[in-house]
Parts: sequence; structure tokens; C-alpha cells
Amino acid sequence: MARLKFGIQNGLNVARAGYTEDQILTACLLADRTGYDSIWYMDHTNVPQWKNAVVLDPWVMLSAIAATTNNVELGTCVLMQYADIHQTLP
Repeated sequence: MARLKFGIQNGLNVARAGYTEDQILTACLLADRTGYDSIWYMDHTNVPQWKNAVVLDPWVMLSAIAATTNNVELGTCVLMQYADIHQTLP
């Protein structure tokens, strides 16, 4: 019988709440130490409907989470295509 797995998601509500990198990494470390199976990070780098949202680069954050944790699997909530990244830069 398959084991039920649990994970946490750092998604739009985390961005809207404005958590810092340290706060996110602390939550991920706690999840890792308390037996969660996975951590998922959003890759929506632009959330125009929330002007004060803190949206961190998903690949940088997943790298930092990987360096901080030992046991969890990591993934993106949605994988957007960055084929034309130059149009999104100022």
C-alpha cells in the first residue's frame, strides 16, 4: 500500500504576505525536520494584482532550500516558460 505524502507550498499567499527569504527558509527547515516529504515553490515572478507582493526567483529560492534541507523533495508549483525573458526585464 502506498504511503500518503505531505508537502508545503510557498505560493501566492506567501508572496502576498511579504515573507522574507529567512522566514521562508526557516519554514522549509522546520518542514524538513518534522517529516514533511516535499516543498513546492511558485514560479510566478509577476503578480500585478498585489502591488506589495514579494515574489522571489523560484530557482534561487529552490537552490537555497536545497542547501538548507536534507530530506524533502523540491519542485515548482507551475513551470512557466521563460523563452522570451528579455521582454519581462525593465
